[in-house]
Amino acid sequence: MSPETERQQAIRTLADLIGQIRIAMLTTVTPEGGFRSRPLTTHGARFDGDLWFLTRLGSPKLEEMRQHHRVGLTYVRSDDNTYVSLSGTARILVDPGKAEELWDPSYQGWFPGGPTDPDLALINVTVDLAEYWTAPALTWPL
Repeated sequence: MSPETERQQAIRTLADLIGQIRIAMLTTVTPEGGFRSRPLTTHGARFDGDLWFLTRLGSPKLEEMRQHHRVGLTYVRSDDNTYVSLSGTARILVDPGKAEELWDPSYQGWFPGGPTDPDLALINVTVDLAEYWTAPALTWPL
């Protein structure tokens, strides 16, 4: 199997795993060098090696990403013991066209102006390292 075929197969596997998980924990590096994680909703775009998120332009996570472009993402689906850990490089964009493509009605509460809301920014993460674990359901004796 060629490296490109292996990469595409890995992307499909990850897309299937994270496509069923609504919330990702995004980890950034603080100015002091610590780690800070926050939940973000994954909507819209199917994973193709990149992930997209909507956020506010004034969010502190954007300043952290401007200083340290490397970020981590964690997805957990505890009901079937699925865990996904991703890391990559983040970019910050203001792109109403891409925001329209990613738009979900649940965002309306945060961005009343819709995809063209002046406070809406996009985070694009290009993933370059991924790991996942799946395990059978565990039962504990009572």
